[in-house]
Amino acid sequence: MLSDILQLLKPLQYLCVTNTRRGLYQVFLPAIITAITILLVIISDKTVSDALKAIFEKASTILVLMIPFNITALAAIATFQSPNLDSPLSGNPVPSLRRKVRGVYADEILTRRRYLCLLFGYMSVLGIIMFLLCIAAAVVGGMLAHSPGGTPYFEWLMIAIISFLSGNYLTNTLLGLFYLSDRIHRND
Repeated sequence: MLSDILQLLKPLQYLCVTNTRRGLYQVFLPAIITAITILLVIISDKTVSDALKAIFEKASTILVLMIPFNITALAAIATFQSPNLDSPLSGNPVPSLRRKVRGVYADEILTRRRYLCLLFGYMSVLGIIMFLLCIAAAVVGGMLAHSPGGTPYFEWLMIAIISFLSGNYLTNTLLGLFYLSDRIHRND
C-alpha cells in the first residue's frame, strides 16, 4: 500500500536529477525572487495581510492557466515522435537519475524526452501543490485572524513559502520553454 501511495509522488523525481545547474533553478533564483518579494512587501504601503491576499490571488490565477499547460506539454512530449527527443542529453557531467532497478541502484542517463517528462511532471505536481497550498493557507489564515498573536508570523511564512515555490515554478517553466523552443531541435 505504501508503494502505491509513493507512486503519486514519482513526478517529484525531477528533484533527484543530477545536474550541475540544478541548484541555480531549484534554490538560488527562487531565493532571490523570495527576497525581492519580501522586500517589496516591506516597502509597499500594503499591510502584510493585504499583500498575502494579493500574492495568493495572483498565484492562483497564474496556476489555473499553467497547470493545464504543463500537463499538455507532458502529454505532447511523451507521445511526440522525434529522434532528437530520444537522444541522450549532453553536458558535463551528463544529467542522470539514480534509480533502484531490481534491488540495485543505477544511474540512468537521461534522454531529452525522459528529462522533459520529468520536468513537466514535476511542474504539474508543483502547480497542483501550490494551488492547494494557497487554498489551505487562506483557510488557516482566516481562522488565525480571529486569534490574537500568531497571524503576522504565519503571513510572513506563507509569503516566503509561496514566493519561493513561485520562483521555483517560474525558473523551471522558463527552463522547460527553453528546451521546447530550442534544445529539442538541435542534433548535439
